[in-house]
Amino acid sequence: MGYGNLLECEDESLGRAIKSLLSGKNRKKYESENEDNFGIVIVNELTPIQMPNLDLEEIFEGRKNFSKEEWIDLLLRSIGMEPTQLQEREKWHLLERLVPLVENNYNLCELGPRSTGKSHVYKEISPNSILVSGGQTTVANLFYNMGRRQVGLVGNWDVVAFDEVAGINFKDKDGIQIMKDYMNSGSFVRGKDEVVASASMVFVGNINYSIDGMDEGTLSKTKEMLDDMHKRKIDMSDEIFVINVGGYIGDSTRSEIDYAKAHGKKVNYLESIE
Repeated sequence: MGYGNLLECEDESLGRAIKSLLSGKNRKKYESENEDNFGIVIVNELTPIQMPNLDLEEIFEGRKNFSKEEWIDLLLRSIGMEPTQLQEREKWHLLERLVPLVENNYNLCELGPRSTGKSHVYKEISPNSILVSGGQTTVANLFYNMGRRQVGLVGNWDVVAFDEVAGINFKDKDGIQIMKDYMNSGSFVRGKDEVVASASMVFVGNINYSIDGMDEGTLSKTKEMLDDMHKRKIDMSDEIFVINVGGYIGDSTRSEIDYAKAHGKKVNYLESIE
């Protein structure tokens, strides 16, 4: 079934959308339904509910009509967030969740209260990310199956996200070390093979208390735990990148910068500092 003679459409973008509808699984559906009475398909109206493909040049051209602030609001609305209800720092925080979808080997960990959309982005927003739930996985499933000589999830998805990060458990003893190597270099070795992949890894987990509902003691202990976790991440890193939007650097971030410098780590900034 070809659509060269099937479609004549004055609106080029509408024609591309229709061709996409008549390809792949949809194409088989149309063939099976019209075996005895195949003829010309006339489309009077089409209301798209999902982009069938992405024309980057069209996106680049359209971007010129938006200011930076308008474009940020558009991106947030595209993932179901209403920017008029968000403060500036909240907007940037939500945008950072999207970075692993567009940057290779960008690893992210987010801990926060339940039902704040942490895992939703990686499960529902993009067809190129996968959310691993339940915490149980294997080296063969995630990295490389030596029996089949087949690359696992990191070679087939842009993002591999883990829900309930506190419960991650590998059946293989060397699973955690392989994960560390991959996150550090974007490659790992299995048997005689060195495998290079570009999938980002995201770890999301719940804090059992909302910030508003914490008493002073619990809040202090949670902050100490998170501060220590960040310092352990700095220990594992070659350099750190500070996202100082508008030049803002909070007390906790400044403490981490001082810690990194004291341990000989290179520090880079999103915006220049005096």
